[in-house]
Amino acid sequence: MQLVAGIDIGNATTEVALAESSGAQLNFLASSIIPTTGIKGTKENLAGIFQALTAALKSGGRSMTDLSQICINEAAPVIGDVAMETITETVITESTMIGHNPATPGGLGVGVGTTILIADLVTAVESGPYIVVADRSLPYDEIARQLNAAASRL
Repeated sequence: MQLVAGIDIGNATTEVALAESSGAQLNFLASSIIPTTGIKGTKENLAGIFQALTAALKSGGRSMTDLSQICINEAAPVIGDVAMETITETVITESTMIGHNPATPGGLGVGVGTTILIADLVTAVESGPYIVVADRSLPYDEIARQLNAAASRL
C-alpha cells in the first residue's frame, strides 16, 4: 500500500485528500481544508500546503514519512493581478465574481436559508430566507420570472 496525497490549491482554499493506493484501487482516509496562503500560484502557497497536509495526515493517523506520492494541481490564478501564462483575451461577464468572498471558505455563510423547490414558492409563507432549487426542466428566464414574483410577495 502507498499513501497518496492529492492537493488542490484554490483562490480561497487549499484542500488535501489522503488515500491509500493499491494498484488502481484508492481508499479514502482523510481530508483537510484551510484558507489559501498568498496569491494562488506563488511560493507563499507552500505554508498553506504544509498546514493542510499536516492536518490531513493527523486526521488520518499518519505522518509525513508515510507519504509515497503527492499529486498537486496547476495552481494558476483564475483572474487577478498576476497570471502564470500569457493572456490573449479576457472576457468578463456581468456576473463574474459577484458575491465572491474568500473569507468564507467553501461559500460558508454566502447562501444561508431553507432549501425550497421553485414549484413550492407559490405556496411558501414568509418564514425566513430561502435557497431556491430549480432543475433544468425550466428555462433560465422562467426561473428568473418566478423568483422575481416570489421576491415581491415574500
